[in-house]
This record gives sequence, structure tokens and C-alpha cells, in this order.
Amino acid sequence: MEDIHTCENCRYYLAHYINRHGTYFKVASGHCTNRSLDLKESRKRIKKSLPCEFWQTIEIQKEERRESIKEVLRSMAQRLDEFIQILKDDE
Repeated sequence: MEDIHTCENCRYYLAHYINRHGTYFKVASGHCTNRSLDLKESRKRIKKSLPCEFWQTIEIQKEERRESIKEVLRSMAQRLDEFIQILKDDE
């Protein structure tokens, strides 16, 4: 099965969410983060579901997000280890 190249499944599409009673829900809007398109052009392509030469699979975005989260967690773990060492030194 071939991918359907829409904004919603593109690496550069950033979906918008609302927070209702502490839970996030995806809404039927978003924006393009590709800097090669100006705001007016990207809005037109999203609204009309027009093809885009900059489309890339959303899997790239998901992998980049996973790697970013892993890096943040590694950094947090390092900081926690530093706090633990400080607390041990104070005993």
C-alpha cells in the first residue's frame, strides 16, 4: 500500500491540541514547520490538501522525537545522579 502524502502524515506537520480537564485532545488543525514555505502558502496547502514537494514521511518526525526524548531523559538521569552524590556527601 502506498502512503497518501497529506499534510497530516508529513514530517513537517505539527498538529494542534486542546487541554480539557487535564487531558489533551487533537483538534482538526495544525501548521507546517518547513521553513521553505511561507505561512500563507503552507496554510493554503493544508486547507486544500494540496500536494507538496517538501513532503516527507511522519516516521522521520516520530524517530526524531523519540531520540530527543531519550536525550532529555539521559540528561535528567545525569542530573539526578549529581543530586544523589551531593546528598551522600552531606551525610
